[in-house]
Amino acid sequence: MVQTQNGDWWAVVLGKRFIDGETPLSRETFLCKVDMENGTPIFNPGYGKVLLEQEQPDLPWAPISKEPFKDEFDKGKLANKWHTIKTPFDEFYSIQNGQLKLKLKPQTIDSLSHFSTLIQPIKNNNFSATTKVSFSTKNNNEKAGIVLYRNNMSYYLLTKEKNRVLLIKKDNGKKEVIADLPYDKNEVYLGMEAKNLGIQFRFGETLSTMSNIGVNQSLRIISGSDINKFNGTGVGVYTSSNGQKSNNTAMYDWFEYKQ
Repeated sequence: MVQTQNGDWWAVVLGKRFIDGETPLSRETFLCKVDMENGTPIFNPGYGKVLLEQEQPDLPWAPISKEPFKDEFDKGKLANKWHTIKTPFDEFYSIQNGQLKLKLKPQTIDSLSHFSTLIQPIKNNNFSATTKVSFSTKNNNEKAGIVLYRNNMSYYLLTKEKNRVLLIKKDNGKKEVIADLPYDKNEVYLGMEAKNLGIQFRFGETLSTMSNIGVNQSLRIISGSDINKFNGTGVGVYTSSNGQKSNNTAMYDWFEYKQ
């Protein structure tokens, strides 16, 4: 709880936004007004809970510059919104000529140690994410693509492999191939679009020719549960050589996240 210079009381609290009882976004930070009644704090008077739209403190506006939805990888370094899973002990990515270069590591998305991925938090239940990937391989074990990740037990993974594009779901530790379609081009556009509790994955040779892969999926698998605790959901890029050493890399021309 904090008191402003105007004498008003406010509280910063943790909470979750529910959709039909589900919480794909996990815990978030909220601000709510507090009134004092005989020394007792009353949170959000008249409601007793945090609302989706809240009153803000009567203080000078201090806007924070927003990062662009589309990351062109042209700043020489990653924006602060990107982060890793686990602690990397080696350099697994670089930015070269306006592209993100991601190495293939033996570790997979199911690993409990660091694997080759970069993600950013999803901040809304309705969002889309799209990227352009350049990736060539002659080996069936190598893959590169995009991921919607809660933890190593709950995720969606859309990857380009040797001669195909593969959509995988892992729900409560159970992995399932949703779709497996032929594709032999080196460049591919990969994307996803979420609305409420549904999400549709897409791919294509160009942005204008992207088509659905698999049917509309559910975000319930990344919602809060006995195994989906604390850490929130992230969307981003992923590569792996699936247990084998590799010198291969994937190039991401840009990555766009909209909400």
